[in-house]
Amino acid sequence: MRNPHSSTGARSNQSLTWGIPTAGLLAQVLVAKYSDHLPLYRQERIFGRAGVALPRSTLAQWVGTVTAARRIEIVRPFASYYRQFEVDTEVPALGILGRGHTR
Repeated sequence: MRNPHSSTGARSNQSLTWGIPTAGLLAQVLVAKYSDHLPLYRQERIFGRAGVALPRSTLAQWVGTVTAARRIEIVRPFASYYRQFEVDTEVPALGILGRGHTR
């Protein structure tokens, strides 16, 4: 319920393009993109409806910066997991190419 004795001015379009995003905002954008499969253009519209002018290019820059900074920590467990499936045997070739007919 609103307090009748207080008032706020008209909300201006807030822009975060030149500001430093908080960890919570970055987490929101990344979770929405990767876990909820919400593309950045839709997130741009959602932020716009909330009155925050947040361009898609800025969102993309944030996502790129965070994923580049975290790439080593993210990739390392996958690399060690898949390394256990490496096979040291040679794979036989399918045959000599250029015979002109199929087998």
